[in-house]
Amino acid sequence: MFNFLNYRTINWKKSVDESERFLDGKNVPCVLVENKADLLDKSKVNDLVDLKGFANAHSFVASFRTSAKTGYNINESMSYLIEHILQRMSTISAKDFTTDRNSCNLDPSKHEKSDIIREQQKAGCC
Repeated sequence: MFNFLNYRTINWKKSVDESERFLDGKNVPCVLVENKADLLDKSKVNDLVDLKGFANAHSFVASFRTSAKTGYNINESMSYLIEHILQRMSTISAKDFTTDRNSCNLDPSKHEKSDIIREQQKAGCC
């Protein structure tokens, strides 16, 4: 069954795929996370949207039902995503990290603080 949340999820994923890429041009891995698993009626889980099928159809690397309230699958979903990203990054050669393309420099000493961060620090926050 297609609903508004599915539509928003598909559009969000499309937006990420169009705007964010690894330096080698491939998509950034995304995990589909469905929260509030603690509220699911266990007898009707099979009647719910096929989460894995939906994730596969829209190029998510995996899907997880989670519960922020109970902590169910939170660590597992984030660990999976981090592992997947690190695995992808290990396939990118060192020369790809030194190109002139718009890329993220991971050395914090090379970044200037934004005006917002400066204001927060002046105010004693963060």
